[in-house]
Amino acid sequence: MTNFNKLPLSPTDLVVIYKEKQENSAYVLMIDYEGTKEVLSVEHILIYLANTGFVSGFSSVDSELLLKYIEMDFLVDSPTIARVWANILKTWVNAPLSESDQALLSLFSEADIAKFIEENQALLQRMADSLCSVAVAVITNIMETTPNETESHLGTNMGFLLRDSIDAVLNVIVEKGLSDTVDVSVFNDQSKYFGGDIYKWMHDNGVLRLICSMLPKDHEVFSSSVFEQQ
Repeated sequence: MTNFNKLPLSPTDLVVIYKEKQENSAYVLMIDYEGTKEVLSVEHILIYLANTGFVSGFSSVDSELLLKYIEMDFLVDSPTIARVWANILKTWVNAPLSESDQALLSLFSEADIAKFIEENQALLQRMADSLCSVAVAVITNIMETTPNETESHLGTNMGFLLRDSIDAVLNVIVEKGLSDTVDVSVFNDQSKYFGGDIYKWMHDNGVLRLICSMLPKDHEVFSSSVFEQQ
């Protein structure tokens, strides 16, 4: 049975959980979301998790949590939220949900997704524009050229979508096409990802190589010392 925790954690609970986290690198702090909302605002829940650095799961998810997560500039490592976002993006572009995707419908149902999409079309388009700029962002960063720029005003957790929901990102790119304008709100050289920028983050998580695999094998990017083709 999953043990869900109500935030904020007591000092005693924090000591126990930090010890467990040190002993188990795959530890995930499961959050009693509805119970925690009785005490903390959604924004403060996310800030608390960002400050403690816990990888977190949630007993439930709602629209407010999804919106705050994707627009804030605090890193919250929650594969649960990232995968709910994957379900939303896939549904938006009419891509099928896998069996593992469907398992998350108990947290945020098909009806919830449909309502969310209806109410947040502008945000979804901003996200698509940003995600579809990833290829040119990578190319211009490696080649040190100056791209056309735009700003989506989306937050740092877009980086977790690139790590945890790359299948949904690719579905969006297939449906919407690549952009030749870089979203500098997301793709920039600011060290927001545990001491590195988003390009190091993508490199460390295998995303950079995946994006470059979409390019022709004779593309000039492969001649750069930054990237060695294998």
